[in-house]
Amino acid sequence: MSTAITKDTATTTPVDLIEAADGLTPFQKRVLSEICSIPKGKVSTYQGVAKNLRTSSRAVGQALKHNPYPEIVPCHRVIKADRTMGGYFGDDGEFSEKVDRKKSLLKSEGVTFSAPEGCEFRSGKRKLGKANGSKIQERVSLSCLCDNYADE
Repeated sequence: MSTAITKDTATTTPVDLIEAADGLTPFQKRVLSEICSIPKGKVSTYQGVAKNLRTSSRAVGQALKHNPYPEIVPCHRVIKADRTMGGYFGDDGEFSEKVDRKKSLLKSEGVTFSAPEGCEFRSGKRKLGKANGSKIQERVSLSCLCDNYADE
């Protein structure tokens, strides 16, 4: 469900675009309007947005999946309370291309990341051994911690 950006929408504010978008509930419009206040180069958490709107962080995440203007309404600036990426467009897999895109967008805006003590930045799978003749693999987290909070 993506609404095309046209010449007419190029000069419209993000909040105006959200209000005019077809197919969004009033709640989804409130969530999308709220995240427009997160400045470029900063992040907020699902929990922080939820607190401002007096709702749950899960409800915020569900609403963000329906952002018709991802190029304009910065849903990528919302992360999990533990400072890891969280999902992006309904995909919350740590190894997904969508979540990689979210991290890339944040980096392009100047958001910095750090690894928790004792962790390394790495991705892929780690072999754990064999069970019943088959290889057991564990996903190695590529989650890193965002350092640029708008809430602080």
